[in-house]
Amino acid sequence: MPHALKVNRELGIIEIRAFGTLKEDDMRETLGRLTAIAEVEGIKKVLADASDVVKGPTSTVAFDLFSHFPRDIRQAIYFGEQFPEEMLKELQFIEDVSVNSGHATMIFSNRDEALQWLLSDE
Repeated sequence: MPHALKVNRELGIIEIRAFGTLKEDDMRETLGRLTAIAEVEGIKKVLADASDVVKGPTSTVAFDLFSHFPRDIRQAIYFGEQFPEEMLKELQFIEDVSVNSGHATMIFSNRDEALQWLLSDE
């Protein structure tokens, strides 16, 4: 599975590290695990590191997954400086789908900016 999840109780967030090729089944499984952890831990903020992703989901899969992402979870996704242009477009699409569906999901170029937004009260 190209995802690793951990609870960061100090910051009050769930951290996801995604890497490699993201397949639909893996993403659905991770979403299920994330939702369960958020419910058990009472944590509704997610910081996702996508800097090691080499291939993301198709637009159809991204639309389906992120339009059904839990509305009460705030998510910041960040990527590294060497991120492929094609992947940036996919991340922007994910952000657009999420925002248009009423979710608080934003894309950032680095961890610090993502964490700052995630922990803000906006």
